[in-house]
Amino acid sequence: MCLLQRLRLVLSTCLLLLGSASPLHSFSQVSQLDDESAEHPELIDVESESEAIDEFDEFDEKAHEQALLDRDSYEQIINELENNSGQNAYSNELSEAYLNLAATSFSLGDFDKAAETYDQALQIIRISTGLNSLQQLPILQVLLETSVARSDWQAVDTNAHLIFHINRRNFPAGDRRRVEALIQLGTWKIKAASEDMLGGFRDKTEEAADLYSNEIRQLESLDDYEGKDLNLATLYLGEARSNIALAMNILEKPLSDYSTGQQRTTMTQKCRLVRLANGTVTQICETVEVPNMQYYLDPSIRKNQEISMTLATIRRAITNTFDMLKEESPGEQSDQLFIEMQEVTEAYNTFVTKNIQ
Repeated sequence: MCLLQRLRLVLSTCLLLLGSASPLHSFSQVSQLDDESAEHPELIDVESESEAIDEFDEFDEKAHEQALLDRDSYEQIINELENNSGQNAYSNELSEAYLNLAATSFSLGDFDKAAETYDQALQIIRISTGLNSLQQLPILQVLLETSVARSDWQAVDTNAHLIFHINRRNFPAGDRRRVEALIQLGTWKIKAASEDMLGGFRDKTEEAADLYSNEIRQLESLDDYEGKDLNLATLYLGEARSNIALAMNILEKPLSDYSTGQQRTTMTQKCRLVRLANGTVTQICETVEVPNMQYYLDPSIRKNQEISMTLATIRRAITNTFDMLKEESPGEQSDQLFIEMQEVTEAYNTFVTKNIQ
């Protein structure tokens, strides 16, 4: 991202409207064209492509046959190691054999077998290195990907949590590895909620928002260090995204969810003047049942207050992101965060424009 483009982003960000739930001014769109590639597009040789496909099919068939042989070989190795292990039942050789078998099963499309075998390797490593050892992370990551291939969303959720937990136990707040693990978990939570993969949309979006806000509080309390602003900006954007998803959920909730348990009606006294037969006027009062206006108004007020608080959190997160980035030197990470900040701002604007009167 060139300096001029960054300046445009800075100038447009200075126009943010933070006084109410009104759309934020969107950051300037940045598009870059590769003039050389546009003038000289790469031509595709159809005949060459066809030959390449034929060669790939032949190679793929050979690879499949080799994978079948490898699978049988790894299963044999595992049997031998387990039969001869004695007291060394949790050796590195055994875990490596399980990992190789799992990877081979995955390549063959046997995702259930791959997941089962990765889990066996994981148990061996946990026993030999500890429940919070870093050696688990590569296995948990491929186990997560295997769970995605199986559409086992509960396992995806469990593994994403474990990856973040282990990073949090081994690395201090602000460490990039810990931040990236949280981003993976938070992104998954929002996806699971928006696509109803696990149920409990509100619980998932609130959980993601809480994870980000807790991590942000810890990071903000640290002394300055190299990369702190970029890490904070990354977390602020994650917090903003999760709160946009949360705002959508709040909007769709029925007013009955905000009921305070009040009665629909209330008793009140009504009085009127009556002229008696002798010409005198007297006041007659009676107790009557009337609608309880608070019963009807309070749920709407409470729902609007919750939406307003959530939108305020989003605006604050976007503004904090800008404050972190505006002094950063141009670089791949900061440029990407600027673009993501624009996307989040536009998502906020779209929500407000469509739903907030």
